Amino acid sequence: MKALSIIILQLLLHRLNAQPNLIVIMVDEQNFRTLGCYRDLLSKEQAFVWGDNVKVDTPNIDAVAASGALFNSFYANIPRCTPSRASFFTGLHPERTGAILNHDRLDDRVTTFAQVLKNEGYHTAFMGKWHLDGLNKPGWGSENGLRKFGFQENRFRFNQGHWKFLRRVKGVMKQYNFEDGMAKIPKKYRKNSYTTDFLFRAGRNFVNRATKKDKPFALILSIPDPHNPNIVRPPYDKMFNDLDFKLPLTSKAVIKNQPAAPEWLKNKKKTVEDLTIPLKKYIKTLEKGRKEIMKQYFGMVKLIDNHIEYTMKQLVEKGIDNDTVVVITSDHGDMLGEYGTIDKGVIYEASARVPMIIRYPGKVKSGKVIETTYSSMDFAPTILGLMGIDHTPYDFDGADASDILLDNRRVHSKSQTRIIFDPAQKPPTKGGLFIKWVAAVNNPYKLVMANNSIPYLFDLENDPNELKNFFGYPNYEEITEGLKHDIINNLPEDTQTGIFFWDNPACVDSRNSLFKLGYALGTSCASIGGKIPISDCVKNPQLSKTCEVSCGQCCQNSPGSLLIDGKLRKCSQLQGSHCHYSHVQTFCPENCNLCKV
Repeated sequence: MKALSIIILQLLLHRLNAQPNLIVIMVDEQNFRTLGCYRDLLSKEQAFVWGDNVKVDTPNIDAVAASGALFNSFYANIPRCTPSRASFFTGLHPERTGAILNHDRLDDRVTTFAQVLKNEGYHTAFMGKWHLDGLNKPGWGSENGLRKFGFQENRFRFNQGHWKFLRRVKGVMKQYNFEDGMAKIPKKYRKNSYTTDFLFRAGRNFVNRATKKDKPFALILSIPDPHNPNIVRPPYDKMFNDLDFKLPLTSKAVIKNQPAAPEWLKNKKKTVEDLTIPLKKYIKTLEKGRKEIMKQYFGMVKLIDNHIEYTMKQLVEKGIDNDTVVVITSDHGDMLGEYGTIDKGVIYEASARVPMIIRYPGKVKSGKVIETTYSSMDFAPTILGLMGIDHTPYDFDGADASDILLDNRRVHSKSQTRIIFDPAQKPPTKGGLFIKWVAAVNNPYKLVMANNSIPYLFDLENDPNELKNFFGYPNYEEITEGLKHDIINNLPEDTQTGIFFWDNPACVDSRNSLFKLGYALGTSCASIGGKIPISDCVKNPQLSKTCEVSCGQCCQNSPGSLLIDGKLRKCSQLQGSHCHYSHVQTFCPENCNLCKV
């Protein structure tokens, strides 16, 4: 009996001191609103932007969130695949990873959290989309063994390409797009060969093998769905046929220019000014085209959720459920039709904000919600800290949030800013990194500066649709100045921003539709002198105020500053220089001799 008690005590001590396993499930281009656990934290309007009760149920992902922690303000440092992944795995600012543009190559000298885990005795594996080996396509890991970055097993790791089917034939990996897979793979093998099925099954096989070793394991499952091409295997392709998908409110606003979208919004669809068919017909046409995309996207999400159920059951069956940290996240989001756009690469919530769920039974309080703002670069130090590994010898830029994960608070919220930006897809010929837009995010505020726009300040609490610009509004001065300070002090080194308006110009035309002033829907200030007679400016004081530049009612130097390649300058400091730039002409018309006497 005494001997048995000693054995039980030894097992308990082993459990207390054991290093936890790690499973990270990273999907690609996941819109956070498609997860039930995130919808539950939103208003009805925000939870169902595609129509009343238009949703995909995700009970298994929701269960992981309910038994762990959910980050409700987590962002990609750059909302694109390669740079987001680079920061996620290294804990570094994107510009320090060597992989700042899509299809860039991760610097050989960086240390990933997988390398740290390997150094600590972990058996590590990466399966799925990598996207950090440059232009290699598909670029299977086994073909590039020297660039393992701490992942001992990488034979199921491919660099890029959204292959819909994978097969291993005589030890050699084969990849197929959807049409080729359906044509070349026998029907009885298609289900297990569909990429999501293949990778989750390979992951469970890894867990079976790893649990037989006398060491902890770390597995990254990088699923390329629900990224486009938007198509999924049966029966998930028909599962959401009955849903009545509608165009999001924000998309209709952009089309009508009520209010007009910021100039930095990429892939903006046609506005009503450009239409050759009636507005209602155009919207119906868009909704019909989006329905097929949305039902396939929902199908991909549903398949992923079903596999997470099997993965979680396996942990229970193996007796390692309480000894395994499970993470569910994405590299970036997908606009899914909001603001008339698809894809990613903009600062709106649907693109830049990503789900981040971390479960560690007995350590992380169930149902925990973290409202504090974090980003991709914070993950590596946080996960190592949570797993009890000293990461102080490593040079991480991100913050370790493990103390927050491990405390007893149900909700955590503090003021913390993260810088999100988007570099040009083609770097400049000289002079360093060129930034198209940069944002400071501190929940619930988001300040956006861009090289082709006035500044935008969003207040997610008072305007979750991100349609209203609060920049320059009373009671927002302190918030704005704080976020400006964060941007100017955290711009990447050797940065070219072009010229950003750091403050609003003294004279600026509204870009909104003038419909409320009695003009045809879509008519804007840009129409002055064309569709709208200039004489209307004289007759209509409100029009003259709304279109002060076009109406010739304002010509003065702006009192604020411009950000010119990282340096703040006032009109008085320019003394007529830089006047060949349109931003300087707009901001300093007197300096540039543009004022008519």
